[in-house]
Parts: sequence; structure tokens; C-alpha cells
Amino acid sequence: MVFDCLQCGECCSYLGQVHTLVKRISETEFLVRNEYTNVEDVVTLDPEKVGWFADRSIYEIWPEACPFLRPDPNTPGRICCSVHLTRPEMCRSYGCWRVLILDGDGKLVGRIMGPHFLRSEDEELHRFWDANIKDMKCDTHAEWDKKAFEILERHGYRITDTIPADIRERLDIACGIVHE
Repeated sequence: MVFDCLQCGECCSYLGQVHTLVKRISETEFLVRNEYTNVEDVVTLDPEKVGWFADRSIYEIWPEACPFLRPDPNTPGRICCSVHLTRPEMCRSYGCWRVLILDGDGKLVGRIMGPHFLRSEDEELHRFWDANIKDMKCDTHAEWDKKAFEILERHGYRITDTIPADIRERLDIACGIVHE
């Protein structure tokens, strides 16, 4: 199963709490700060999205959206990052993850994205996932989550979900997950 982004914008709908604009350097260039890590990055509007930046209608729907999230005027319902080509590292490594998987030492080793897709660079976790979880069938997503999390925890992994419940529900819907 390959993760397929729906470009719905849900994943960035609250990232205005994380990324703040420090200053506008030029018409298309900005200094942005990650409020959790204090890392600052210079980002540039993607050339084909410069005209989109003036549209601030996204904040009527999501007041805490990332400062660079914008609706695509050419494709109704498509929400995009206007600085995708130069986005900060945190954004580059992010996907529509629902759950983080930590090893016994608390080190991040994987993410569950979409309904059941594992994103990880950890070979041991991939082998374990492929052998024990990848092809697991359940009647509901909630049942799948419960079984998969129990299997991972029995093997020494920790599951963490730090997303607030209301945002979690919106992300699940955006990722195509319906809890019965």
C-alpha cells in the first residue's frame, strides 16, 4: 500500500501554532520560525503559486492554518503549500501521520500514515511490520488500530498519539479513516 496524499490541507490546518512568520524578506521570500524548536528557515513562494498568497480565505475555515497553506484556484477542494519547494525540514519529513512509533529507548522509528501505511527508515521495524501487521485484516479501522498497537507494544514499541482529539478526528477523515 502506497500513501496517497489527498491534498485536502487537514494536516497543516493547525500548523500556524507551529510555524510563525518572523518577517517578510521580499515579495516572495519569508523568514519563518518553528515555535517548538526555535529553528528558523527562509522559504520562498513556489513560482506558480505567488498569485495564491494574497488569498487568505483558508483562515475563515482554519484560523490556525499554516501561514503558507492556500486553496488552489485552479482545482476546487485542493489545498496546497505555497512554499512546497522550499518548505522547512519538519514539513519535508511530515506526512498524514496518525500515530508515531517509538522504540524501547523512546527514539522515533516510524509513523502510521493514512489508514495502515508504515513510513519508516528502521529496517527492523519494517521486517516486523511486514511479518506481523502489513496484511492484517479487520472489520473496522478501530479494530485494526487496537490489534496493530497491541502487537507493536508486545514487541517493545511504544505508540504515541499527541494530536488533540478534535484535530485527530479531522486528520482521520482526511486520511480516509471512518471509525464505526
